[in-house]
Amino acid sequence: MRRIRFGTVADVYEAFPALAKIVPPSDGERPPLDFVERLIRADRLDDALAFMAFLLPRREVVWWGCRCLMAAGDVVEGADKRSWALAANWARSPDEQRRIAALDHGDTADDSRAATWLTRAAAWSGGTMVVNEYSATLPPPDLTAKSIRAALSISLGTHGEIAAKLRRDFLAMGLEIARADSDLADDLAAFQKKMVAAG
Repeated sequence: MRRIRFGTVADVYEAFPALAKIVPPSDGERPPLDFVERLIRADRLDDALAFMAFLLPRREVVWWGCRCLMAAGDVVEGADKRSWALAANWARSPDEQRRIAALDHGDTADDSRAATWLTRAAAWSGGTMVVNEYSATLPPPDLTAKSIRAALSISLGTHGEIAAKLRRDFLAMGLEIARADSDLADDLAAFQKKMVAAG
């Protein structure tokens, strides 16, 4: 579980105080992934998704969002494909050039599209956010997590009767990413290979 930097649930809430307004804190000394599994068993799936968005590191959480939207069939239209590709490219190699590309696209993309928020999650992972032509500011540390929550919420809101299944699928993917011992690049390569094989 070396991808998770938090030892306890309390550590996650300490790093991201805003999370307490979304998921009521409890089980402070419990390992974070145990807490996610407990939420799932209690059928608190939205709480589990929210907690996972804050728990995963920024690169991993953006890739999680990319996998979720692709699995849900939300990457079909041209603009969504562009947004998804920019986020996935940043996850593949999270350098400043790719982040700026995501930032430029995210500034003008459609707020109502789930994939837009993937791009913004990557864009707001670090660096600066342009406020106007004369000034810029650092993105808040929880903005990537909040953007991924927005992406997943929009996606789930469009899928009606299968949304419950998708919630569990999304959580399974998040747990898989969190528990992996390999580098994230290996996940990306395996996913790309699967996509090519599927045509």
